[in-house]
Amino acid sequence: AAATRAPLAGPRQLRRLRRLTRRVGTEGPNGETVQSQGILKSIPDLPKTQALGIELRASAALAAPISARDGSFLEEPFRIRHELGADVAVNEREVGNTLRKLIARFKWKGVVGCSITKQVSRMLGVDDSTFSSMEAGASTLISKILRGKASFVHVMVHTTAAGYSDLVWGESANEEVWREKVVLVCTLGKNLGAVLFNDGRRVRNSEWCRVTAEPLQGEEPDACPPQASESGQAALPIPFAPPAPGSAQWDAWADAIDCQLSEVIQSVTALD
Repeated sequence: AAATRAPLAGPRQLRRLRRLTRRVGTEGPNGETVQSQGILKSIPDLPKTQALGIELRASAALAAPISARDGSFLEEPFRIRHELGADVAVNEREVGNTLRKLIARFKWKGVVGCSITKQVSRMLGVDDSTFSSMEAGASTLISKILRGKASFVHVMVHTTAAGYSDLVWGESANEEVWREKVVLVCTLGKNLGAVLFNDGRRVRNSEWCRVTAEPLQGEEPDACPPQASESGQAALPIPFAPPAPGSAQWDAWADAIDCQLSEVIQSVTALD
């Protein structure tokens, strides 16, 4: 699941976790050896070392208990499918039922980390203009849904969760990759998502972290081509699937991705 970042307890403990991620090393204040993992300075100092990770999408939710020590699943992932539509109230009830079933499936009473997508945010009536607004709005909603079912709930955008996962347990966890460097992590699905880390810390520039608008329709000479899946279709399929490789639609879709990815990369150099 994408929500495998170890999230993890109350506000005071979260502030402590942020301090732990500022500078990562293997030597403690008294010269003792500290167990670190990627951008996390000390695994033993985490408020909790286990959490139920949930990946919430418009077509289903996938969940599994995870270990913050190595990012591994403690049990086999379990998926529950659902259908979301145009009615926000109905969608809230549907998502609530799905999340409560997952909690019951694992008999979970501890910390829950949940990742969301832009589409899910919109279908739940959450402001999706920025990553921060999505995470704040969805956190409030899902915490209310799981009140009394979980000890603490933390929600983040799927792209952000993927970024933390990569820098804590993934290919970018090696200190040589991120120490005093800028790391850009991108996710590709229906939308292109990006999150930026500087020296192991997430960059929260509000202007850069906004959600990219729908692709331009090619009216300007230098405009990015539209995504093929967006053109001429009344509605996108759920779950989203790219065009078939080798087709004309695939070439147009790939060109749009290349163009938008280039814009994201170029925008990083303009940050203050």
